Amino acid sequence: MNGEWESMTVDELFALHEQMAAVLRARLVAKKGALERRLQQLNQQSKLIETVKPGLTGLLMSLGHCGCAWKLLPLVSNL
Repeated sequence: MNGEWESMTVDELFALHEQMAAVLRARLVAKKGALERRLQQLNQQSKLIETVKPGLTGLLMSLGHCGCAWKLLPLVSNL
């Protein structure tokens, strides 16, 4: 592959550079969007935790860390 680059003109190399930059830019934009959506989900879950009062409604337990559902568990009164 190194030999291929050496045989390319400056214009071809610059065009390749622009193509690579466009691909990387698109990947970064997509990744940023996914991270922003995940952060929004986490913020919503955080607000839910703040509003739940474990002493009255049960214990809030996480079923996972990757966008999984949350579940209210009943309090155990005979401990």
